[in-house]
Amino acid sequence: MKTVQERTIDAGIAAAALETVDFEIEASAQAFRTLIDGLYTDKVLAVIREISTNAYDAQVEAGNGDLPFEVHLPTPLEPHFSVRDFGTSMTHAKVMEHYTKFFRSDRGGTNDAVGQYGLGSKSPYSISDSFVVTAYLDGEARVYVASLNEVGKPIFSHVSTLPSDEPNGLLVSVTPAESVRRQFREKAARVFMGFPVKPDLNVEIDIPQPVLTGDNWKVYKSFESRYDRTYVQQGTVIYPVSLGVDISIEYGYSLVVEVPIGTAEVTASREALS
Repeated sequence: MKTVQERTIDAGIAAAALETVDFEIEASAQAFRTLIDGLYTDKVLAVIREISTNAYDAQVEAGNGDLPFEVHLPTPLEPHFSVRDFGTSMTHAKVMEHYTKFFRSDRGGTNDAVGQYGLGSKSPYSISDSFVVTAYLDGEARVYVASLNEVGKPIFSHVSTLPSDEPNGLLVSVTPAESVRRQFREKAARVFMGFPVKPDLNVEIDIPQPVLTGDNWKVYKSFESRYDRTYVQQGTVIYPVSLGVDISIEYGYSLVVEVPIGTAEVTASREALS
C-alpha cells in the first residue's frame, strides 16, 4: 500500500503534467542482441527447451497433450534442429504478430501452459542468423523466414503459401553453427526429462529416468555436473535451486520437486527461479 506522501506525489504529477507518454523499446540491432543473444547462458539448451515447450503447450491447447510431437536433432548429413507440433497452429496475422513482438504471449494468464514471456519463439536467433517457420492450417502450408538484415536487425518474411494435406500445427527449423551441433543430444536429454510425453526423435538419446518417486517428487542419479542437486519442476521445465541447507540427499543423486504451473516465479530466460 502506498504511503500518504507517495499518493500525494502521484496526484501532484497527474495534475501538473503537461504531457505524459508511455515508455517504448527502440527496435534496434543492439536492443535485439540484448534481449535474445544476451538472454541465455546455455543457448543450445534454451532453444530446445523453448521451442519444445511451445510445441507441447500448443498440443495441450488443441487437446493433443497426450500425443508426441516430432523433434529432429542435428546429424552430420542433416544438420538442422526442428520441432513439428500438432497443435492449434496460427493464422497469418497471428504468426506475424507472434514472431515480431517481444513480450507478446497468449499464455500469460493461464496455468495450463508453461510459456508466458513471448521470448521463447525468438530463441533460435541465439544460435543462428535465420530460422524457418511453417504454419500448417486448414489445408495450407505457409512458410516464413526469420532473419537479420544488413545492420543486424531482425526481420520476418512470409515467403510462400502452398496447398497441404498435413495436419494442423507448426514446424520450426534452424541450422545451428557446426561448433554447437554435437551438444544437441546431451541437452535434449536434459530438456525432455520434464515432458510427460517424450517426443518422437530421429536419433536415440538417453533421457534420465527416476530411481525413486513420490506424489510430487522424484530422485534421479545426478544428471548434471554441477553443484546444485535440488530442483523444482514447474510444467515441463526443471529449474535448479540453491537451498543453502542440508536436505540429506545422498551425494551423486538429485531431487526434483514438482509444483503446479504458476507456483514459482521464473527469470525471463527460464533458466532459474527468480
